[in-house]
Amino acid sequence: MFRIPPSERVKQAINNLLQTGIYTNEGITSLLVRLGAQRLIQELLEQEVTDFLGRERYERKPEDQPNGGLRNGYKTRHIDCAEGRIPVELPQVRNTEEPYRSRLMEFLLGNSDVLEKLVVEMYARGLS
Repeated sequence: MFRIPPSERVKQAINNLLQTGIYTNEGITSLLVRLGAQRLIQELLEQEVTDFLGRERYERKPEDQPNGGLRNGYKTRHIDCAEGRIPVELPQVRNTEEPYRSRLMEFLLGNSDVLEKLVVEMYARGLS
């Protein structure tokens, strides 16, 4: 049974939003920016795992690669940015010689400069 990757679920959510035109309490632009960022990050994370394992989803590992690693689901994480909290599904990998660590997530979690500058600016202006 094939499962739908998280990037495809986000793509479907964007398409549904654009087709139905449902508006929420927040602005449609803000919602589209967050969904677009979520889709981009999700696709990059999935490609990072594909590059790490050396094969696409549901592709068998080569016979000469006895310990090639396997995909092992996702962990729900989030990234805080100026548009709000963006949920992402972090791919998990098992049976590898070296542990899988997402360089993209480490970079994104370590660089929240824009949000920090915004908080400092709001505090300085008395809007905290």
